[in-house]
Amino acid sequence: MALATQASRQAPERTGGGFRWWYPLALTIPAAGVLFYLNRYGDNPGSLTYWVFGVSVVSLIPLANWIGASTEALGHYVSDRAAGLLDASFGNVPELAIGIFLLYHSFAHPGSLESDHTILKGLIIGSVINNVLLVLGASIFIAALRHGRLRYSPESASGFSSMLALAVVGLALPTLAYSFASKEVQESGAIEAVSLGVGVILIISYIAYIGSSVFHWREKVAGEEGDEESEETPAARQEIAAPVTATRIREDRFGFWISIVSLAAATLATVLIAYILVEETDVVIVNTALTPLSVGLIVFPIFCNVGEFAGVLGSALKRETELMMDIAGSSAVQVPLLVAPLLIFFSYAFGALTGTPAINLDFVFQVFPLIAIGLVTIVYALVSLDGESTWLEGLQLIAIYALVAVTALALPGR
Repeated sequence: MALATQASRQAPERTGGGFRWWYPLALTIPAAGVLFYLNRYGDNPGSLTYWVFGVSVVSLIPLANWIGASTEALGHYVSDRAAGLLDASFGNVPELAIGIFLLYHSFAHPGSLESDHTILKGLIIGSVINNVLLVLGASIFIAALRHGRLRYSPESASGFSSMLALAVVGLALPTLAYSFASKEVQESGAIEAVSLGVGVILIISYIAYIGSSVFHWREKVAGEEGDEESEETPAARQEIAAPVTATRIREDRFGFWISIVSLAAATLATVLIAYILVEETDVVIVNTALTPLSVGLIVFPIFCNVGEFAGVLGSALKRETELMMDIAGSSAVQVPLLVAPLLIFFSYAFGALTGTPAINLDFVFQVFPLIAIGLVTIVYALVSLDGESTWLEGLQLIAIYALVAVTALALPGR
């Protein structure tokens, strides 16, 4: 889910109450819990596995939108900075929760270690591919058919391109180093140390990204004559707005706490669904044509990113093209720069607690998804850096995603 920039907070048509399209799908959340219980403790244990998996995957759609609606509602009571930080913190809860339970499952069931890690690594790369190719591509295609050529700031697109490139380099270098290392080096555990170091660098880069895009660190407004800097920096404007935020909280404290409770409930429900999904995934993979790679690279990202798709498409249809690129771009970079390093750290924590550091997560990826994310970064730059997009470019992005999906789904073995 994307960062909430000041522009998004100033779009009143995107906020407010009323019936939302995903409300009926919210019934799948308790249904997944009931089916999971019956599948474990009912008269015929294991007979409902496919139903549990299918309903749980679909429930990721209302959960992602519930988290987004909760952070959006809470954003009305805090400053733009705090609202952006909320979106950044909670936007990828589904991916992070699934990743943590996959790590836990791999420690609890060492026999599924390779499968769990393949799913997890596929999810990291698949989220980027899904946001850039399917979410952005479909939105551009539909909106451009309706409005014609879409125009936006090349500067913003350039920023996201550079962050994507940073993420790809960070994910690719450990894999390349491992591939060319001797067998002795590969078995020495050095790759875990490299992955940990890369994770630290990526998360520092993400903090800098948040500081620049949300908190506007070290940004100053040029004076009218261009030779002096204005004293009114973005930070100063935030300080001016702070009393207004405090007034809103005092005037509508009930709504503020309702938003807090809603966000907490949505997060807890997402964690429970992630646990159910991970528990049933092994059986589904063994008994279907799905592979760990296709589940992580294609299946999970599609449903986790439905909230982003709704936001990007809604912005595109309203010709809010800057917001369209912001949601898609920031969503694409958050998983490799934030979620992936956090999962590396959680992996080391599990290893320390269980005394099994030999099965820590690393940044050694399969060749196919790594090449795919590299190509996606290049395609994103080619499509976006001119500051305009057409329906044909949107269709091309969808076509590339279809090629990746068909290859991943048809790829035999692991």
